[in-house]
Amino acid sequence: MASSSSNAQQSPYALEIYIDKATLPSVQQAAMLVNNQSHNPKLICWQRHPVNDEALLQGINAASFVSIASLCQHAATLLAGHPHSHITIYGNTYWSKDLARLIRYLTRISGVEIKKLELIDDGSSEYQKMFYWQRLSSEEQTRDLATGLKNLKSYLSGNDNKLLRLLTGHSNKLPRRLSSFMNWHQLFPTTYHMLRMDYLDKPELHQLKQYLGNNAQQIRWNYIADNLFDDEQQSLFYQLLGISLAEQKQLRAGRQQLHDFMFIGVDSSNASSKLQINVIADSRQESGIIPTITAKKMLFKGHPFANFNQTIVDAHQMGEMPAMIPFETLIMTGNLPQKVGGMASSLYFSLPNNYHIEYIVFSGSKKDLEQHALLQIMLYLKVISPERVYFSEQFKSC
Repeated sequence: MASSSSNAQQSPYALEIYIDKATLPSVQQAAMLVNNQSHNPKLICWQRHPVNDEALLQGINAASFVSIASLCQHAATLLAGHPHSHITIYGNTYWSKDLARLIRYLTRISGVEIKKLELIDDGSSEYQKMFYWQRLSSEEQTRDLATGLKNLKSYLSGNDNKLLRLLTGHSNKLPRRLSSFMNWHQLFPTTYHMLRMDYLDKPELHQLKQYLGNNAQQIRWNYIADNLFDDEQQSLFYQLLGISLAEQKQLRAGRQQLHDFMFIGVDSSNASSKLQINVIADSRQESGIIPTITAKKMLFKGHPFANFNQTIVDAHQMGEMPAMIPFETLIMTGNLPQKVGGMASSLYFSLPNNYHIEYIVFSGSKKDLEQHALLQIMLYLKVISPERVYFSEQFKSC
């Protein structure tokens, strides 16, 4: 009995940490948390989707934090009482600096071992970095990856204090470069959960694909749409993302209503309400710039920070999907119509290939086409075809 008790005491303390400052990784992390059904303690910092329900947190053995700094302080207290700890971190691939600061802090605590990193694409940002990185020669790519790894190691081994890092010769910078965020697997067991693994099939990215090896996999979207979650798991997933019971009912009802088309809106920093109203009006005309959208049931999904969503809905008497429900959640739950379109956004890049994009209106004019990284990536991956690409200047006179 004494031997058994001694072995139990030696088992590592297992801790799960979830961090993100965007939306797509938070949605994916929530799905992974629900799917894993682990009893391990969990620390969560989802800055766009904070979890504030204390009863919910208690039920999944979790605590939520407004910043990574406060999460680190709490983690230090938890880990101090354990001689050996295994930590799994779920993070955002693109925002590697947040991950690096967290790991730098945690690995100074005695007995801590980073057991696994589960890194999820921020969105299209990683691919836009690949778009420019692929222009390097093979020798330059090799050198860049090696330099990035060296810098990452230096950053992780430095002090939290910038001045002390400088004085001791450790890196003060971790730029958002491909060679920063695609080097984690060289240091820790890592899985990169990618939106479009097939982009790595480009000949210019052959070296990167080989470098990543078996550490990358395609993101999963089918947890709810394919009924892989039972009712209790679905409810937990919605609650983690702050989706109310009324909104949950709307999502379930929406799957039965079968809208024909969803227009994706943006906020005023990207396009005015007038432009968006004009684009929708044009798509409904027989002689418009955009081939006629014949949908009988059109749904509007506005940007969560736009203050004119209702104006657009009222102008065209459209149905509305609550703006605060993440687009990525609609994919996960099967609530998107098979046909979508609207203003330019990286959201289209998240769509599985069974969806059809009717049109996208980008800012600027056709002369910007060749220099538009996201558009070029989307064309290469056949997310959209060239004849379905439009520019805002085409609708100024509408």
